[in-house]
Amino acid sequence: GMRDFLAAPAFWRIASASTLSLAAQVGFLMHQLPALEAGLGLSGAALAVSLTAGSAVAGRFVLGGLSHRMPLPILASGCYLVQGAGLVLLLLGQGAPALYAGAVLAGLSVGCIVMLPPLLLSQAFGANGYGTAYGLTNAIMFLGASTATAAVGALYDISGDFQMPFALLALMHLAAVAVIMWRRRPAV
Repeated sequence: GMRDFLAAPAFWRIASASTLSLAAQVGFLMHQLPALEAGLGLSGAALAVSLTAGSAVAGRFVLGGLSHRMPLPILASGCYLVQGAGLVLLLLGQGAPALYAGAVLAGLSVGCIVMLPPLLLSQAFGANGYGTAYGLTNAIMFLGASTATAAVGALYDISGDFQMPFALLALMHLAAVAVIMWRRRPAV
């Protein structure tokens, strides 16, 4: 039952990594337009949002093609790192080409970060446990995502720009990599 999942380290590893990555993604997407408006103007920032959405479609096709060819935790780590790299480029990039490239790079994993939890959970728990594991994971993920959106806004209010919030979001992706790749070593 539900207690079995809550006691399983694999459940918490997947739920935690998925929550960190989704929270970072939603925090970014909710604030992307105002964050880029200063450097690109409103119409340029709107174009960057469109580029993010378009690259998200391409990223889903890539994930679909790779999901049966490589271990899912490594694929998830790659997605988290790609989006984190896009955030770093948006954070440090100077000029429109760098900001557009950051938007595209961050967008490549947008659809993937939503598709990965079901893949990871079905692999870890099989068809019989999938429904419960996915329901619990979704509850945790969406609580994290809603919290991150508010936290980015609060950090913006405190700091006056998006540097600190976007740096935190990139670090959340790094933390997600560490969590999904963590394996407990057997006792000797």
